[in-house]
Amino acid sequence: GAPVTAPSGATLAQQRGTFRNDGIVAELAGVPKLKEETSFSYSAGIVVSRENLTFTLDAYHIDINDRIGISGAIDLMQPGFEELAGVASSGQFFVNAADTTTKGVDAIASYDVALSVGHTIQLTAAGNWTETSVERDSLVRSIGAVDVGSLFTLQDVSIIEEWQPKSRASFSVKYIAEDWDFIARLNHF
Repeated sequence: GAPVTAPSGATLAQQRGTFRNDGIVAELAGVPKLKEETSFSYSAGIVVSRENLTFTLDAYHIDINDRIGISGAIDLMQPGFEELAGVASSGQFFVNAADTTTKGVDAIASYDVALSVGHTIQLTAAGNWTETSVERDSLVRSIGAVDVGSLFTLQDVSIIEEWQPKSRASFSVKYIAEDWDFIARLNHF
């Protein structure tokens, strides 16, 4: 646990536990049993191929309901958690915390240039745009009958929404000379 400074300036010992969702502590706290995450997705794509040029474009949309995550620290010393006296000052539990939506587009274009027998240059460009959002009205705020605030902290929401690159791009040149391949690639995040 981490020490906490009281208003008087004294340091108070704190003990935080991470508890199993199907254990006795979770049961006494009123943590609901985990439900399976469910998802609904749809996608569409197109492929265009002309002689040495190939282009693909794919778009997708994914809704995940009852996404499982670990809660932020819950104060187990507040009213409503009396049955947990002495277990820990605060606790974390795995819970079905929120619903999320992911949408994105992938595009790839490749072009082959035949130089001579056994020698080819392949040019490839690829790009991706993806965005994931947490449905704010789906955030779980209670454990048992106690309103503990959002179980997904602002940092948890930020990890899902902001910590992954929203776009990526790459360009590569591959030179094929009979039994040898040479490649140069640029990536952008």
